[in-house]
Amino acid sequence: MGSQGEPARPPHVEQPIVASVTVSGTDAAFLRELAAVLGRTPQALALEYATGALKLPADAIGESEFADWALFDGPHDLAEKTKGALPGRGRPGRAPGKQVRPS
Repeated sequence: MGSQGEPARPPHVEQPIVASVTVSGTDAAFLRELAAVLGRTPQALALEYATGALKLPADAIGESEFADWALFDGPHDLAEKTKGALPGRGRPGRAPGKQVRPS
C-alpha cells in the first residue's frame, strides 16, 4: 500500500485504442470509386472521411447542373442525314477526305 493508505498503482501500461468506421449508401459507393481511381483502399479513405480530412460532395455525383452536358439528344438518324453534307462522304466518285475545287 501507499504511504497514505491508497493501494499502489500498477505500472502505466499503454492500452491500444480500437475504432471502427462504417460508411454506407452513396457515400460508400463514392469512396469505393475514389479509392479505385487513386489506387488506395476504401478503408483508408473511410478513415479520412470519418476524421473530416476528406470531404465528399454534398450532391450526388452525376446530378449537378452540368451532368447532362455530355449527353446528346439528337435524332436517331442523324448519322444518315450528315453523310451527304460532309465533304467527301457519302457521295459516289469522291475519295474520303478529298475536297473538290469548283471549276
